[in-house]
Amino acid sequence: MKRSFIAILAISILCSSCKDNEVFDKEMYKNEVALISSDYHNTFKEVVQLTGEEVIGYIAASSGGTHAPTKDLVIGLEEDAAPLAKYNFAVYDNADELYAKLLPKEK
Repeated sequence: MKRSFIAILAISILCSSCKDNEVFDKEMYKNEVALISSDYHNTFKEVVQLTGEEVIGYIAASSGGTHAPTKDLVIGLEEDAAPLAKYNFAVYDNADELYAKLLPKEK
């Protein structure tokens, strides 16, 4: 009697645990795009010689989520002047003449 009970219990557990792969078919993580930097910070530096010639720079991006993107991603970057203002005030306080400035858009 004990053997048959254990056998029925084992077979029922085996049959009920066969559909575990359904969890991996749906998206489990939020799809996000992130810029990759050289350190653990969200910024990176690139030294460019100001010779008047055109300089091409590259920004690396990564996407995250359970599944790979199914179509090409178009990433737009927006300029935010607030971090520059915070940096200027933190480093130079009220000495406006020493403040770092953004390059003009044509540069």
